[in-house]
Amino acid sequence: VIDRVFAEEKSTPDHQQILEEMIGHTITLHNVPYTLSKYIAQGAYGLVFEARPPDGSTVVIKLTNKFDSQNINKPIFSQLDPQELKNLTVARSTIIEAATLHRLRDIAKETGLFPKYFGATQFRKPGRRPDEQDERIAAVAMGKIDGPTLDTPVEPAAMIAIAVDLLKGLRLMHSNGLLHLDIKPSNIALSHDHPVMLDFGAAKIQDKLDKQAHWASSEIITSTTGYVTDTEKGVATPERDIYALGVTLREMIYGNKQPDQHQRQEQFSQLSPELQTLSNVSDQMTQIYPKQRWTIDQALQALSGGLVEQTAAVA
Repeated sequence: VIDRVFAEEKSTPDHQQILEEMIGHTITLHNVPYTLSKYIAQGAYGLVFEARPPDGSTVVIKLTNKFDSQNINKPIFSQLDPQELKNLTVARSTIIEAATLHRLRDIAKETGLFPKYFGATQFRKPGRRPDEQDERIAAVAMGKIDGPTLDTPVEPAAMIAIAVDLLKGLRLMHSNGLLHLDIKPSNIALSHDHPVMLDFGAAKIQDKLDKQAHWASSEIITSTTGYVTDTEKGVATPERDIYALGVTLREMIYGNKQPDQHQRQEQFSQLSPELQTLSNVSDQMTQIYPKQRWTIDQALQALSGGLVEQTAAVA
């Protein structure tokens, strides 16, 4: 039934019927059975369900198809067919997300800044004939986050704490050899005003064998327009993450629709001194030249009482 749902077009009666049939099915991860209890969404990378282990808690399970050895291992070229490139991206992003969550699992338990990780598995397409391609489906289980994403309005009183938590979370990622590379408001959930970083399918993991901190890559480096400079598209660096978080913090203050310079100066004058500081921190994090951007530690120092120049003239 899982294989059938990927074969049907979304939003058709047959697709909806198969989704309903999936409820109650069990997926086993590390000898723990997870019973699918609720369909959440279907996106570019597959299906998302709520599921319940025997202890009655609630987790989220992502199901991804096109997870086979060909998609995982095939070299990537710019001339690839768009559908083939999509298949490769889906397969590799699943591996990357599972590996990232696994590396962050202890930190997630201690800080709550990342989803808890319960494991991943893969299973073969049922009824496969020997002459058919070995298509597989992958399942990744993680903690369920109750709350909106950061692209919804935030109470001004909570903004400084959210910014500090996100900066600390990003510092933890970088210090553990991880780059997120897709930071944006929709990839940050708010659980009781505490941020949780999500969606690690674009992440890069540092190659521990390389003392120069080379970032291991699957050749695919995705980007979201507005959260990366033109010169940094296709580049994996900590500075790129800092830029994306700076844009995200600016949008948290001023809204998703960026004001022009005059409007922003007017809005800036109405902010509290603390939020004026946060606005200027976001400006320093989004300098166009990567080496001119503030580091995470500089941003944290400013938000914890350090001095930062109070100028709102930067557009």
